[in-house]
Amino acid sequence: MIRMLIMIKKGGYEATIIASDSSDNKTTKTIKILIVKPTIQFINNQINLELWSQKKLAIKTNEKKQKMSYQSSNNQIVSVSAKGVITAKRKGTVYITATVNNEKTKCKVIVNKPNITNAKQAERYLLNYLKVKGKNIPSINEFDHTSDHGYVIHGYDMGKDFTFTSYWYAISQNGNIYDEILCQYDYVNN
Repeated sequence: MIRMLIMIKKGGYEATIIASDSSDNKTTKTIKILIVKPTIQFINNQINLELWSQKKLAIKTNEKKQKMSYQSSNNQIVSVSAKGVITAKRKGTVYITATVNNEKTKCKVIVNKPNITNAKQAERYLLNYLKVKGKNIPSINEFDHTSDHGYVIHGYDMGKDFTFTSYWYAISQNGNIYDEILCQYDYVNN
């Protein structure tokens, strides 16, 4: 087997291959080769995220086997993993750039302040926060009551004869997270 690598420009080409064996039997084959310019494009040019949420970026490209790289214009607002998962960390606007084979595309990401109006939203917001912060997430998380600080979510694990309480967090409408056990804010959304 013979391998040849010839660097050529984008466009259409014809190549003629002549093969022969030790008995001088020959065969000739002409093939057409098309070298195309790499393309890359975000499926959505703008993404709106709630604070602490995550989303896998969707990209359309003709470079399936090439490694894609990602970059955020501000990692303090939105970070992006090597696999293209974005994480909203602070209210604001950033641009995510994806690159493959020196071709680039940009996507605008807007992180909005939350507007939490019920216990289900408060629970989802809190679980996203705990995940992003790398904190322990108990197996049971449920609405407990409403306090002056917002919707109180109780997180705990059940033992055979007892309950392990991990937290009571109150989530305000604008996304502040108040620790009801320590009587202090764990996160203040400015």
